[in-house]
Amino acid sequence: MNSDQKTRIIESTIQLIENKPSGEPSIREIASAAGASLGLINYYFGSRERLIREAVRAHINKNVISVYSPEALRPNKKMTPVERLKRVIVGILDYLMEHRKLSRASILNDLTYPESGDNADLSWTGLKDILVRILDHENSEKENIAVWSVIGSIHEAFLRPDLFFVRCGLSLENEKDRLTFATYLAEILGD
Repeated sequence: MNSDQKTRIIESTIQLIENKPSGEPSIREIASAAGASLGLINYYFGSRERLIREAVRAHINKNVISVYSPEALRPNKKMTPVERLKRVIVGILDYLMEHRKLSRASILNDLTYPESGDNADLSWTGLKDILVRILDHENSEKENIAVWSVIGSIHEAFLRPDLFFVRCGLSLENEKDRLTFATYLAEILGD
């Protein structure tokens, strides 16, 4: 297995997802952009859906670490734990808005093809770890449900922006509204 070829296919897939005006790229578009044959893509990934899942997961895993900024995680006398948690949630929301197509593909793939270790699962684990570190909460069923509720709220607001605006009066397009939403979620988790 040539990891350079596989990497080139994954990177081409990510570029096409981010730059394609609508929908996900076809397997032929990916093969052409990567300079790879359909057979090679099938050999590495088995299907277009699996390739897209792996590409999106690889990109998010590589880049979402920056969302959990060190200054938000480090104890800070100037910021309360809830303010630090809010900063992390704002980072998540900003990432979603900056990488809309990849984020949408990730969320929808996780809903369609759920599996242990998918991006929703990794998000839950990351946010749970942050919750424990920042708020010094115990690992309890209540905390687990709170984290799951926040992730679901973020996903729902992102995937259904029109309804989110109608019901909550907030738009994730607006930086101030993202901050307001993050504040409410951090306060919910902080209680």
